[in-house]
Amino acid sequence: MTQQQPGRPSPYVWPPQQPYNQPPRKPYKRISGGGVAAIVISVIMVPVLIIVLLFGGLTLYISRRSSAIIDEATSRMQSDDHKPKAGSIDLWYNIKERPTYQDAIDYIHNLSESVTNAIETDADGFIKQNQMEWSDSTKKYILDYAAILLKYDNYKNSDDSVYSVQTSELDNIIAARKNDVMQVERHFNNHEALGVTITLTGENGETYTTDEANTATLKKTWPELEAQVAAYQYNGNDWLQAAKQAASLAEMQIDWNFDDLYKACPSGTNLTKNRTQAAYCPTTPNLLYANTSMPNWDNAYALATVKHEIAHHAIHMRCGVISPQNVVINGVDRTEAVTQSYAVMFLGADENELRRTMGDEYKFDETTNRVAQQIHDGQCKAS
Repeated sequence: MTQQQPGRPSPYVWPPQQPYNQPPRKPYKRISGGGVAAIVISVIMVPVLIIVLLFGGLTLYISRRSSAIIDEATSRMQSDDHKPKAGSIDLWYNIKERPTYQDAIDYIHNLSESVTNAIETDADGFIKQNQMEWSDSTKKYILDYAAILLKYDNYKNSDDSVYSVQTSELDNIIAARKNDVMQVERHFNNHEALGVTITLTGENGETYTTDEANTATLKKTWPELEAQVAAYQYNGNDWLQAAKQAASLAEMQIDWNFDDLYKACPSGTNLTKNRTQAAYCPTTPNLLYANTSMPNWDNAYALATVKHEIAHHAIHMRCGVISPQNVVINGVDRTEAVTQSYAVMFLGADENELRRTMGDEYKFDETTNRVAQQIHDGQCKAS
């Protein structure tokens, strides 16, 4: 329904009470001298969505009670001097009656709900999905983002008390509220400082305050991680630690219980423990499975083995699969040989150590080197 700009009726005496069957309506302070009066916002305690996040010892609770909007206008408009008097009432409108209101409220609420649920369900996954590095600063950053959205989502709970005689003023409030949230969302998507300081207060008095200047560090891209692995060489005696370090540089971990492979990757059952040093499963892309019943974890072959498994991951990252079309050469699947080539050419694996690998499927040559180069260049289809 289209609202017309309110006119000013003749003063009248406000009735002492409303008829029994009609709910009372709260009048808005009269505007005098052509000025614009501030919006009245009640200070209330409103229910909000709880955030319970566990970050390795850091537990944050934002209670189901949080302060609603509290601004300078509230303190001004709550005084007796600013309460409506009989005969001083202009026509007024509530913010919830405006045509753009529901769209803005839905946008803010849906964004807040989705972010909070994602963090509560899998904070680690939320950080990875948004291409950020896991750190204390990043943990604070995503909590700040959730808290800011939560605060803006709370604003609707006090909108029953937001009135104005000017519909344009209400429309501006709605637009500003949505635009503020969209700007915070853009900052977050760009890993920039959110630029907002707010405080949420819990029912027991605990508070959480955002840091407007905090930023998130972008997670390294795969080419950057690959370069880190390639640059890492080792000449010491603790080859087991060297293998772990190489996996860490690829943002991967080593699972030393090889039986876990069979649970995660049913196709891995064809890899027997009496001849398999390590394995990679695409369904758990950040894990390498190491077989401790095999020898050679105390020499240079350990590091070369891990770099070979990282090469499987690299091909997976670049092609979406570990056996793209072009690994089939002259009708033969040469996945392992191409992976060997990739490990030597782009991950700095020791060529001599990898040539110790038993089995013809691991024998790499100029042809597999050529395919490895194609994959590194983004070519994953058969030529």
